[in-house]
Amino acid sequence: SWDGNQILSEDWIKMARTPTEANNGYGFMNFFLNHDQERLPSAPKDAYVFLGAGINMVYIDQKNDLVIVGRWISDYDAMDGFVKRVIDAIE
Repeated sequence: SWDGNQILSEDWIKMARTPTEANNGYGFMNFFLNHDQERLPSAPKDAYVFLGAGINMVYIDQKNDLVIVGRWISDYDAMDGFVKRVIDAIE
């Protein structure tokens, strides 16, 4: 929810965060799940991220009540470092 208003249905969110049979690291085949913390070791296991070309990302972290939009990040290590710095800044 955002400011008390439900934007997406709970069912849609649950489906997007459910691993697919084709690849258990994907939810809806476009959300990368972080349950193994391989791509984002600094993020909580229940965080997830939508990635596009050039490592454009929408990072979603319900634990920290956080959404991050990043563009043209150089590589996955830099993406994790960016997420870590944001999380550290709000703690």
